[in-house]
Amino acid sequence: MSTAQRTGTIPGAASKVDSAREVVSTAVDTLIAQLESGKSEQLLTYLSTMSRFHSYSFGNVMLIMGQRPEATYVAGFHTWKSMGRSVLKGEKGIVIIAPMIFRKNDATETDNEENIVRYRAVHVFDISQTEGDPFPEPVRIGGDPGDALARLESAIRSSGIRLETTDSLGGAHGVSIGGTIKVIDSLCDAERFSVLAHEWAHELLHKVDRDERPSKTVRETEAESVAFVVSHAFSLETRTASSDYIQLYNGDRDTLTSSLDRIQKTACMIIEGIHDQGGHEDLVKPSKHMSDNTSGASPKPVADAPPLTQSETEVHELDPDRFEMGEFCYQRERTVGEGDIVSSYSGDKIALAGTVRNPFTWKGQQWVMTSGRGECVKAYRVVHPDAFQRKVTTYAQKTRVDGGEAARSDPNGFYDGMKVTRGKQEFVLCGPQVILKPGKVPQGELFAQAFLDRQCTR
Repeated sequence: MSTAQRTGTIPGAASKVDSAREVVSTAVDTLIAQLESGKSEQLLTYLSTMSRFHSYSFGNVMLIMGQRPEATYVAGFHTWKSMGRSVLKGEKGIVIIAPMIFRKNDATETDNEENIVRYRAVHVFDISQTEGDPFPEPVRIGGDPGDALARLESAIRSSGIRLETTDSLGGAHGVSIGGTIKVIDSLCDAERFSVLAHEWAHELLHKVDRDERPSKTVRETEAESVAFVVSHAFSLETRTASSDYIQLYNGDRDTLTSSLDRIQKTACMIIEGIHDQGGHEDLVKPSKHMSDNTSGASPKPVADAPPLTQSETEVHELDPDRFEMGEFCYQRERTVGEGDIVSSYSGDKIALAGTVRNPFTWKGQQWVMTSGRGECVKAYRVVHPDAFQRKVTTYAQKTRVDGGEAARSDPNGFYDGMKVTRGKQEFVLCGPQVILKPGKVPQGELFAQAFLDRQCTR
């Protein structure tokens, strides 16, 4: 059966629905072919490496978190050596408790032996304490979704789902919790796009009674297949990231094809939702690299990001240390010891000289703080003029007629579109503005403090 017959596409039809189905059908065929090819070489290498890591008890996990809250991959000295990595000179090991098993002969029955368990302290090391061969990772999605990312976020919010960005989700990139989607802030735009599509698919497909919910394998196969299709439709470099993910959850070709109708309908719904936010009648056409999964070209933005109303301004919680104000140094006439966010304050420089200072990095992009203090910082992206699709202006032009009153009601923010310089290079501030606030102290730090308190009382 052809892909057109399978999805009900009318050959030659120009409707948005048919265009979406064509994109979806082609992408699904690509994903099926990848699953039929089995696990990629990179996934096999990653799984082989992961199998060498020990599964620690809850008590030892608490010990690790108390001594090194940022730890990710932990192993002993010799295990790291077997992976081609060595512990850096001078690194202090993380103390955990390991069992030692001895055999005790029974005095009356020599054939009867009992095992005696004793415990001792041993040292392990986090990957950040080692050097050597590169650590294998699963394939990651790449490319640039352009303004499609903002339109996807707007479409999710328009559906009544709340979006939140956080520093950590316990190793996950994103989660959906009954009407709320959370993603970590360290993702690049392409990864954020894919994760949001994945989590939105969970919201659309799997928010049902427990008795009606499919297995974990089916749920993850369906959500990741939808994310693959939507990402492919916007020409992101998916490579084998999705097929690897599905196989990590024991999904395969049969799992996908049994959910084909649900996957196609959900992917079409998301693709159309993204384009509805952009106000364009034409759907994005399949990438010219659709059949070549390793060479997807980064697309140019299809349309301007839709303006957000003030009530939709995104609020994000970041590491509290990034907001530390420091102390004023009278000799240098400036604040010293401040965090990277507050040190980027550029509002005065933009107004007086049309420049920005000390951009900080967040979500893989450059930002500057334009107003606020440690509890409520407003920030804008700093982008190259070629990447900005709206009208470019200046501070003087925005404030010339009414002192900037009209600009302050701009849904994309007062500073949106302002041309600025840093050094000899020109940039543009891109809205809508976001509000950044100090988040809670990471849970790991709480464990660390509790561990130190216990040590001091002994």
